[in-house]
Amino acid sequence: MHEKFLRLGTDYIERHLFLDISLEECAKAAGYSLYHYCRVFNAAMGITLKEYIRKRRVSEAARMINETSLSLKEIAYRCGFNSQENFIRVFKSAFGITPNDYKKTRYSLLLLEHNSLPGKVLHEPDYSLFEEPKIMTLRSFIVAGKRNLTTFENEQHFDDVPVFWNQFYARRLYEQLGYSHEQTRADHGVSIFEEFNIDLFDDKNKRKGLEFDYLTGVRISSPKKIPEDMEVISIPQGLYAVFHHRPANDYNLIQNLIDTWRYIDYWLPNSEYEHSGSYEFNEYYPQRNRLSKAIYIPLKPKTKIEVTN
Repeated sequence: MHEKFLRLGTDYIERHLFLDISLEECAKAAGYSLYHYCRVFNAAMGITLKEYIRKRRVSEAARMINETSLSLKEIAYRCGFNSQENFIRVFKSAFGITPNDYKKTRYSLLLLEHNSLPGKVLHEPDYSLFEEPKIMTLRSFIVAGKRNLTTFENEQHFDDVPVFWNQFYARRLYEQLGYSHEQTRADHGVSIFEEFNIDLFDDKNKRKGLEFDYLTGVRISSPKKIPEDMEVISIPQGLYAVFHHRPANDYNLIQNLIDTWRYIDYWLPNSEYEHSGSYEFNEYYPQRNRLSKAIYIPLKPKTKIEVTN
């Protein structure tokens, strides 16, 4: 309902993105008072107007890091930051790593694009574009890595998980598990719930706002000695649905993964299966194809409800 007016405001921001932006003029361009526009913007986009401007600037800065040989000081200046220190602080707050770390890893970031309006609250992918998953039985295997806490509440995990992966690669945590940067390995991100067989969905087939741990790690052949702040988990043998996201580039991989997760939550209640309550995980081979990931959802056949006359 407010999309047209939101876009008028964001179009104004885009024209003045690297200049001093007047929030009053932005609201005026959208036909609102500043107070009302900020309320509408925050409700629809999930972030404040000031946060949106910072995230757009730092997203364009990330593009410059990836595509140019400009110094960080020059990029900070061009993107409207008042100092290199402020730029580094905003970048780390947005992506969980410093600009220098990003320069080294070039891991895909969850950028805020101008054409991504409206935000995650209103974003709904076209499910007809997604391929049906493959249903397959997997043998058990083990993964070692580092846990971090997140939550399904307000889709916070969509913001947190990319940060966990950025930190994993920037700190080269795979080296602590016996792998060099050049070695072929299978990286895994595993969702660890409080207990097995937990009911993840409410009566409207939406994920409950549960907290859970997300482990970023590597598949290993045996439970070797690992650092104290890491752990080993066993992915159980079982039935899984395997989903693949749409083709991606450096800038839309994370959004494509988020869209695939939304498709999964659409597909599952409309299938003949239900979530088994075991580990969900994604699998990634960075040396083979750094822009491709597979998502595995543990399944069990739906319980048939017998109707008695």
